[in-house]
Order: sequence, then C-alpha cells, then structure tokens
Amino acid sequence: MTDTQATGLRTPWHTDALMAAISPVDTAFVASERKWGIARLETLVSPVTLAAYRRGWLLWREAIRDGDAEAAATIGPKMIQALAHMEAEAAAAGHPPLAVETWEALMPDGRVLVVVHTSAEASAVAQAAKLAPDGLLPPDLASAVRHQQEGRELVIWTMAELARVLPTLDVVNQVKRIWPGAAVNKVRVTGEGDIADWARADPVRADMENAKLPY
Repeated sequence: MTDTQATGLRTPWHTDALMAAISPVDTAFVASERKWGIARLETLVSPVTLAAYRRGWLLWREAIRDGDAEAAATIGPKMIQALAHMEAEAAAAGHPPLAVETWEALMPDGRVLVVVHTSAEASAVAQAAKLAPDGLLPPDLASAVRHQQEGRELVIWTMAELARVLPTLDVVNQVKRIWPGAAVNKVRVTGEGDIADWARADPVRADMENAKLPY
C-alpha cells in the first residue's frame, strides 16, 4: 500500500485531489498483495519488467512525497497498469497466485503455533487472522478463517525463521541426531543456580530421559 503522508500539500483542494489519485492505486495494490502475496509478485517477473516497475514506483512515491496531485493523477493509472502487466506476465510464466499451506500446534500457554513456507504466506495468515470482512480475505483463506482462527492468538513462523532458530537448540538437536524420532514432551526454563552437571539432578537431564524415543 502507498504512504499518504505528503509534504507539499497547500490547500484542502490539493489534499482531496491527492487522496482521489491515491485511492484507486491503493485498492489495486491491496488486491494484488492478497492474490499474489506481499512483495512476491516482484520476484516472479523478468528483470526488465521489474526495472520498469521500480522506475514508476519511484516517480509515484516522489509525487506523493511532494504532494503533487497532478503528477499523482497522471502516474496513478500507470501504476495500476503496471500491476496488471506484472500479474499477466507472472501467470504466463506459470506462476500460480499465493496458496497458503499451514501447520499448526497448540502451545502450552494456549496460543497456536502456525508454521508456513514463506514470509508472503505469513503475511497472508496474519492479515486473515484479523478477521476482515469475507470479501477482503484471500480466496484460499476466506472459508477457513472463520472456523479455524476466530478467537485464537497465533504465533506465526516461517520455515526460514525456524531454520535459523533450531540450530541454537544444541541439546535437543543432539538428542534427535542420536535418536531419530525422539519427541520433545515438555520444556522447563531453568534459573540461575540450577546444577548443570550430568552427575547430579540436572533438570535438562531429566527432560532428556523422559523424552519419547522411537523404540
């Protein structure tokens, strides 16, 4: 979506004219993001198309920043056309619209862990969780949101985020490496002063000994 803050507005007429130019472009961007995912469409077009789009985007942002209603009225329709061209190019190249696939698990505090592939999917799930009117939800989420997400607090992670975090869990990783299929049943946060010695009653040792093993 575009940023409507401008520095060059001089009269209420200029404000109204600028907002009138911005509104249809915002609508087009929202529709495109819901269909293709936030910042995803740009990755699906050719470098030539992307470069042309970015040149137009810079001019569009400059018009808004300067409060230039006339320039915005001229550039705005071209931005809408650019989005349509990018969508057509992406579809012609065989790229499908965003299809969100989620994996969920209930966390001990009652929140719901939601894991998705990409940040574009994470943004789509986060937007859908706000329970906007059905007509504003991505088509692939509209029916699921009402009975799956209403009243739930979601914690959304992408695969890339998990890949960065999991290596920090050295003890758990070592257990899963030695005993493939071992499951984590319970996690306890230990305070300062807990004995971290295998020869004594180490809480981590107890958790590992209570882990479910595949045999």
